[in-house]
Amino acid sequence: MRLIHILTIPVLALIILSARPAGQSHTHSKADTSQHHLYTAGIGGALIGGLYDGIYPYGTLKQHGNFGLGAPALLDGELIIFNGKIYQTQYTGKTFEVNDQQLASFAMVNYFHPTIKITPNKAMDKTALFHLLDSVLTNVNGMYAIHISGTFSMLKTRAFPPVKEHQHTPLADMLSLQHFFTYNSAQGDLVGYRLPVFMDNTNISGYHFHFLSAQKNEGGHMIDLLTDHIQIEIDVLDSYGVQVPATSDYEHFDFKKNREEDIKSVERGGKAQAQTQGGKVDTMTVYREKIDQLDKQIVQLLGERMEAARAIGTYKMVHKIGVVQSNRFNEVLQRAIAEGKQLGLSEEFIKKLYEDVHAESVRQQEALKQ
Repeated sequence: MRLIHILTIPVLALIILSARPAGQSHTHSKADTSQHHLYTAGIGGALIGGLYDGIYPYGTLKQHGNFGLGAPALLDGELIIFNGKIYQTQYTGKTFEVNDQQLASFAMVNYFHPTIKITPNKAMDKTALFHLLDSVLTNVNGMYAIHISGTFSMLKTRAFPPVKEHQHTPLADMLSLQHFFTYNSAQGDLVGYRLPVFMDNTNISGYHFHFLSAQKNEGGHMIDLLTDHIQIEIDVLDSYGVQVPATSDYEHFDFKKNREEDIKSVERGGKAQAQTQGGKVDTMTVYREKIDQLDKQIVQLLGERMEAARAIGTYKMVHKIGVVQSNRFNEVLQRAIAEGKQLGLSEEFIKKLYEDVHAESVRQQEALKQ
């Protein structure tokens, strides 16, 4: 591997490397083997712009880190590197460990050595979680690898289907092809980074997480979440290197094009529609769209709750148990009131809501007798 350029400034060392053919090894530089070094295979802007061909063997990626994320060859889903193993989530939702000979089109990896640990004592949505992280990660130009483990009340992920070989449709133009997955009461790990704006072309600035379930059979790029009980571990990185593919596609790729909006659209899983005539984001519309998404999730969860209630109703019929169990309802209600208070919800609101939910559950169970 040929060293092209080294840029060194206080706390940050940037190494840009020219890739040799896939599968060939190279001698690690001092920065490459740093405990807090981020190794990037490929260019994030090129992936967003449509370069999906596989270049880097997974076995080679493992030589640079045990923690990270990326994209498989031909955009066949999402990658997560966790505890030294690499997993792929396809657009069907199938998640599995890959073999070392398969190829990635883009990846970021590092050896994870956390120096910061946080255990939040409250549930959070994605916005609140990122605010919490921002309050801890005060260096806006810092590079951070972040591991979040535990249980999530809700976690939404996505994965793209594969493209044809040498197909170079920009990723933002294929958002309609995404497949989304919603996991409730999910247990597992989020692997990700918060990177600064100056890395927005080689990598992707801001927060970027991929999910892997505890059973290693579910995953994908994280779109949204509601946390339950989690622990956060953070590795403060001090250098990064980029291995640039030595291919014709990369040699002729237009890196001058501004892909900022495309990157944001891909990261959040959809293009923002809420804009004023001046081109600025309409905050009210943004939050109305978020409310619409949350309302859909609420209805879906209520439907799942009623499905569980009907299953319980069937059990009660078989075992000749009465439909209404007052002690059980009071237990559920008190727990909900306590959890609601932590989220700023009034006892009156929670009580009325759960009385209505309980009434519908009873109605669903009574209907089974007909």
